[in-house]
Amino acid sequence: MDDAIRVPSWTCEPGRIETDYPESIVTVSIGGGVRRIVHDHGDPSAPDAMLQLEANIDVAGGHPQLVPYVR
Repeated sequence: MDDAIRVPSWTCEPGRIETDYPESIVTVSIGGGVRRIVHDHGDPSAPDAMLQLEANIDVAGGHPQLVPYVR
């Protein structure tokens, strides 16, 4: 959960997003509040912390073939 808290908010101009990439939605409940992070994988401005969070979730979910994100 701490990883989700560390992901900063970011914005991307729609014209910069490359098409045909998947999107992920991470929802975390923290102390009665909810944080929902939507990440279009064609967004070049996504912070490294978001990419690392997604990699950690995949590994925790039992996907050992996935390697931690390195930009």
